[in-house]
Amino acid sequence: MNNSLDRLVEGIIATLRIDVIPNVTDDYARGQAIGVIDLLNNIAPRLEWQRAPLMKAVEARRKVIRQVTSLKGTTAEFPHADKTGDDPSSNDLITERDRLDGEISDLVSWAFSKQTDAAITARPLLRKHMHDDAAEQMKLTKKPLFAEIAKGKAAD
Repeated sequence: MNNSLDRLVEGIIATLRIDVIPNVTDDYARGQAIGVIDLLNNIAPRLEWQRAPLMKAVEARRKVIRQVTSLKGTTAEFPHADKTGDDPSSNDLITERDRLDGEISDLVSWAFSKQTDAAITARPLLRKHMHDDAAEQMKLTKKPLFAEIAKGKAAD
């Protein structure tokens, strides 16, 4: 589950106000940090997660849930229903993705606690989904700037 954009922006602003600005001695740098807060305050209400990656994530979760619940003996135990409309917003997709994560968690718990044929067959499906989901998240994650952070200045 990811944090909401509102929470991420609020956290960045709080960190700038509480930890960064009080420790910046240069007036120009402090003004720039305050400018970043102003920018974040003004841009935050206009931001939302991109729909395409969210839709892809929701569809991947629905697919693995359908695969697992189609195994003989699981349908009654895990009824599933899609809960988004025809044109869901980013927030609708986030809510659905998180709800589906809960269903997948229940399926993982079931699959790894039972020794039935269906549970044993479900395990590789669930493992593959979790691996593929982590790979998709890594594609969206930029390489960290550890060297620049450690030096305190941008790379040349």
